[in-house]
Amino acid sequence: YSSVLSLAPLANCNQGATSTFTIVQDECDGPTYFSNRIGVWIDYNQNASFTDPGEEIYLETTSTIGPRTVTGVFTVPFTAIMGTTVMRIVCREGGTPSPCGTYPYGETEDYLIRQGDMDVDGFNVLDEWQKSGRATPQEFDIVFCDM
Repeated sequence: YSSVLSLAPLANCNQGATSTFTIVQDECDGPTYFSNRIGVWIDYNQNASFTDPGEEIYLETTSTIGPRTVTGVFTVPFTAIMGTTVMRIVCREGGTPSPCGTYPYGETEDYLIRQGDMDVDGFNVLDEWQKSGRATPQEFDIVFCDM
């Protein structure tokens, strides 16, 4: 398990807006590569659970051998609570990923994302994102190292 919740949010995702993600999955120790599946969940209602309806934003139905790049698209529901919340990514070998539980091989990583208005208390998220060199705050890349 890896938590990077101490870092700034990866993205600003507005209610009703479509966002994209890219996950680069690799083995930390190089070859041999194994077959795995990736799942992504966002705690839209900020209740510390990823099992509520609609919080699963991506789940692979078949296993794929890494290293590889996974991309996906999701829309933040209008019912999402504005503010900072957690996005969980699970890469699991030998089964279907779930947001909670144990597995013999794989990795779970938690990241922050921000749901809501682009202008927060006089701080314009879009301006800061563009200064950092990113295209838009709705796009984010994650380099995911499968342990």
